[in-house]
Amino acid sequence: MAWTGQVKTLLDAREFAKLLLDESGDLFWTQTEQTALACEANRAVFRELVATNPEYFIADEDGPFTWAKDTEYVSLNTASFLGANILPYKIIGVEDTEKASAVARDNRPRKWKPMRFQDRNMISNTAESLYGDLGRYYVVVRNRMYVSPIPEKALNVHIYWIPHIADISNDDHVLLSVTGDPPIAGNAPTNGAAEEFGDLVGVYLAKLMNSKQQGQNQTIEQLWTEGVARMNNNAQLRNVDEPMSVRVTRGPWE
Repeated sequence: MAWTGQVKTLLDAREFAKLLLDESGDLFWTQTEQTALACEANRAVFRELVATNPEYFIADEDGPFTWAKDTEYVSLNTASFLGANILPYKIIGVEDTEKASAVARDNRPRKWKPMRFQDRNMISNTAESLYGDLGRYYVVVRNRMYVSPIPEKALNVHIYWIPHIADISNDDHVLLSVTGDPPIAGNAPTNGAAEEFGDLVGVYLAKLMNSKQQGQNQTIEQLWTEGVARMNNNAQLRNVDEPMSVRVTRGPWE
């Protein structure tokens, strides 16, 4: 499979990185080494992009999940919540609704607020001494999610989260995808929202490969720095239908 000039798959990332390093074959780096480093490069760019805009990777919300009354914490990696042996990379938001159904106009969500683990008791004591609803607070510790105040009745909880990125090992595995197992190019389902940043995976792969040469190619570091800056500038919002600011002038010609 020849590289087409767009970095979308593992094979594309390897070929792009070798082109940047002027490597015509697999002599200095074996294909096994390239694949292992590409997996880490994919993970590194994923972390950078999540820090810039997590909306690229938020998983489908499968809830609501039932949070039993008088329960301080639940284990997320169970069939009752995210699934057996599944832990989130990041929790983006937690809400509860009155009905055990999807968020709707007649089933509006109430957002939970993040807290520090050591603040659980303080929040609970404050809620008991106040007249009115303080709201819910949560924190994730290992595989557990804690809530404060502890609910006096069962809650219908919606969790919005980002999975860990899957390892890539085959040439046609798609880069920067978190849709279950590594998706195959051309086959659904794939999370192609971050496709335009696939070239950064190739650049970071070249950066890792360049370490074997004691960083002799200084251009690679420059390309990585420029690429991260471009991603930070372009990935902040995916919708641009409204201006971020308005410029007032004295006349239409000014």
